[in-house]
Amino acid sequence: MAEGRRPTVQALTIRRLPIPPFLVAYYVLGLAAIVVAWLKGGYPERLGVVASVAFFGIAIFTHTWRIGTFYAGDTLTDLGLTLFFGWLALRTDRWWPLAMTAVLVLTLLVHAASVLLPDMHPYANVSARIGLGILSALILLAGAGERWLAGEAPVSVRALWRLDGAKLEADNGGRLS
Repeated sequence: MAEGRRPTVQALTIRRLPIPPFLVAYYVLGLAAIVVAWLKGGYPERLGVVASVAFFGIAIFTHTWRIGTFYAGDTLTDLGLTLFFGWLALRTDRWWPLAMTAVLVLTLLVHAASVLLPDMHPYANVSARIGLGILSALILLAGAGERWLAGEAPVSVRALWRLDGAKLEADNGGRLS
């Protein structure tokens, strides 16, 4: 820059992050929700964590399954996750699986909108799903937080993770709470 000249606006611009802050918030809140729900939650919260991590792992491989701008692989994994949380909402006495199911139904509507509105930009689809993903992480955090605020001991204090679902249901009168 020549001496005596003021810097231009272009010279003062801050470099953009390689990942948008909205996506950073999605990953940070998602990780926090998984850790808190696993450490402070009960069996429903832990089942939610296992399902979320499992379907996230599946989505890594199915994300590239597309039909034009329609994310077919993501739609299938979101449908599976919706069915799981719907099942969990019917089997437990917690409020948050029902809220999670509602958010996932909205996510499926975003997928449907990308088919019904072919002019919709793919970034609009992805950003709507990221926003709903942030909401689902907040719901999982709130579910674990509610358990903590109610003074219920987390599963990690009482016992190690048990895969014996029949004994668990018998102990709780057929409920997974």
